[in-house]
Amino acid sequence: MLPIFIFIALPTLSVALLLTILCRKMADALKHPHANHESLRWAMSRLDALRLLGLNDSAGVPAIRAAYKRLMFQYHPDHGGSTQRAAMLNLARDTLLRKRRSRAA
Repeated sequence: MLPIFIFIALPTLSVALLLTILCRKMADALKHPHANHESLRWAMSRLDALRLLGLNDSAGVPAIRAAYKRLMFQYHPDHGGSTQRAAMLNLARDTLLRKRRSRAA
């Protein structure tokens, strides 16, 4: 009876446990799609970036950098902020500065 348990039941239970763990991880990933930084690479509109940094449409490069620096001091994970908020600020800054560079070119 023991050899049957070792060669049949134990591997079956192991596979079932592994599938359960993987299904739970997938379900968590679907519930929280923005939990990791890689999923934040979606395109942010210029208006969303300006709103996030608290700027108006006529803001120049120095104003964008100053607003980013001010907010990053406030929301940086090392100062008690969240990593998601810091990633959103980085994305907003990159969006605005990339748009400025492409206009100048």
